[in-house]
Amino acid sequence: MISPNGDGKPAISVIIVDSRSHIHPKWVEKAIDSVKNQSFKDLELIVLDNKDRKSTIGKMDNQGVEVAEGDWVYFLGDDDFVSIDYFGSLYSFIDKYADEDTVACTTYTTFFDDEKKVMSINANTPMGAFRREYLLENKFNEDIKRFVDVDIYKRLDKQKKKAKVCRWHFGYYYRQHGDNVSGRKNIKPIP
Repeated sequence: MISPNGDGKPAISVIIVDSRSHIHPKWVEKAIDSVKNQSFKDLELIVLDNKDRKSTIGKMDNQGVEVAEGDWVYFLGDDDFVSIDYFGSLYSFIDKYADEDTVACTTYTTFFDDEKKVMSINANTPMGAFRREYLLENKFNEDIKRFVDVDIYKRLDKQKKKAKVCRWHFGYYYRQHGDNVSGRKNIKPIP
């Protein structure tokens, strides 16, 4: 792995918390493979086992941040997946638009529902990368069971920290199903 920064560290560490491979192995396999098959190779993949669901997502995410080596950390749901060029596009956006005060760079999401066979681009649910240093100092809330990502974005806003939003979609697919940690979303089919 060669870092664009020349420091030998990956540009982006991708964390997947596996809480479903025992009930939906194909979903988790697709999430992992979508990272492994990226055209952008300057990545570190960290898969954490939480199949017993004894730990909250916030606690697992914090554990992932502790072992991550990348300057940027990205959290991919074990039931979601990304397109083959997603991290290359995201890193290009980070490289071009993130200044030293930027702590998060996010993108739009495409929701999809396997059962209903519908997809919807959502501009209200950003998914993105965070600076590792920021997350080490501002840990995810380990006490809440849902919406840990919403909580961290609210704290960013309160702290007046910069989060850059890439205002287009380039490949994060959020799977809608009855067991979503963040609840059901309203999916309107793409015309």
